[in-house]
Amino acid sequence: MKIIAFIDNLSKGGAQGVFVNVVNYLCEKNYDITVVVQNLDDAIHLNNIDKRVFVHNFNVYGAKNLFPKLKEYVKENDMRIVGLTTTSISNILLQNSDLAITYSSNEEAKDYA
Repeated sequence: MKIIAFIDNLSKGGAQGVFVNVVNYLCEKNYDITVVVQNLDDAIHLNNIDKRVFVHNFNVYGAKNLFPKLKEYVKENDMRIVGLTTTSISNILLQNSDLAITYSSNEEAKDYA
């Protein structure tokens, strides 16, 4: 099963640290996981991601530039589960995936199927 895990960036922060821990856990459980980031500016947590995890950098700024690229990436790579950090992105991508997992530092994790 292919999993795509999206986060805006891997800069310093608690949400980014938790994200990396979850990604590494899924990798240890032998899931085929790809991390997709909006950009890698100040990517302090990048070196903490398991080396078996592929990291794809869109190198874009702003949702207007991100959404079309992210939607197309999921579609082209036949991703079935999408891990996300914001509700607005999960709503857009749900049409191309089976499940979106949304979380932020301000709310508990939610599953949208």
